[in-house]
Amino acid sequence: MAPYFDRGNFETAMDHHLSTLLQAAQSLLTKLIRGIFGFLLTIVVSAYLLITTERIFEFARSMYAPGRRAVPSLPGRGTHAPCTIPSG
Repeated sequence: MAPYFDRGNFETAMDHHLSTLLQAAQSLLTKLIRGIFGFLLTIVVSAYLLITTERIFEFARSMYAPGRRAVPSLPGRGTHAPCTIPSG
């Protein structure tokens, strides 16, 4: 009579399941670290842009020839018609 519980098959199955579990944990950890790194990088770049916005625009303006640097005149605050909501 053959034994009901075969130790070799059990160890092979456990190795397979343990390997699958470790691969899933590694994948989850990799995605989590990549997401945190991407979020922090976005925050750092955003903070840099907020702090140095004027210098960035000055540099961009300096790339144009002096005769072509004229900025079109934009209406100031309060010089345009107020927004109205049509009724009816």
